[in-house]
Amino acid sequence: MTTISVITATLNAGKFIGHLASDLQMQTDTDFQWIVVDGGSTDDTLTQFPDGLKDRITIIQERDFGIYDALNKGLRRCQSEYYLVIGADDRLYPDAIAGYRRLADASSADIVAASVKDGDTIALPGRGKPWLRGHSAYLSHHSAGTLIRRSLHDRFGYYSHSLPIAADQLFVKRSVLGGAQLHCEPKFVAGEFSRTGVSSVQFTATLFEFTLMQLRTEKNKLLQLLIFIARLLRHWKKVIR
Repeated sequence: MTTISVITATLNAGKFIGHLASDLQMQTDTDFQWIVVDGGSTDDTLTQFPDGLKDRITIIQERDFGIYDALNKGLRRCQSEYYLVIGADDRLYPDAIAGYRRLADASSADIVAASVKDGDTIALPGRGKPWLRGHSAYLSHHSAGTLIRRSLHDRFGYYSHSLPIAADQLFVKRSVLGGAQLHCEPKFVAGEFSRTGVSSVQFTATLFEFTLMQLRTEKNKLLQLLIFIARLLRHWKKVIR
């Protein structure tokens, strides 16, 4: 049994997946399993896996109801102690698997949060203030930046279908607030987060789901509604775009 699985949800990701496959083939620690959950790609997504990875790839091909439904399917096939979600358009640095394994072994944490490159900046984990930042109080990014103990889903459930953009945020917050042990390592940069996903390009929908997630996990509901209104006013141009 491998210690770490990498789970990637794909749908017509042919122009990205080859780069991620190369990143995984270049890992200094090769003791991992890659679970690819494809929702019915009609391009060349599933032809871009190099021979050097074929003994470590599990491919699930069936239609799904979005990224979190796909991730849940991957989790049900996941046999490792930990897993790492990474988007087809994200990048993973060569020492990422080795670094995550080292930190998990040293800390025995349920969630290991690393830094990731986000555009021209480095997004850091462990910034605090969950009432304001939500899951970003703990993580840099869920994708590429977070190693999660698989058994947490036995305690806190799978990713919710009711939040197609913010299901990862809800799961992480519920886990940490429920007692999951978190280890943040801002000096460890695991990879690069892509800004082509839904959460990055659909600002209004992301803001609404973030607020719903906060209302489900924070006691002061009025404060969350006030923060929501303040963000609407601050970013009104993005809202009406």
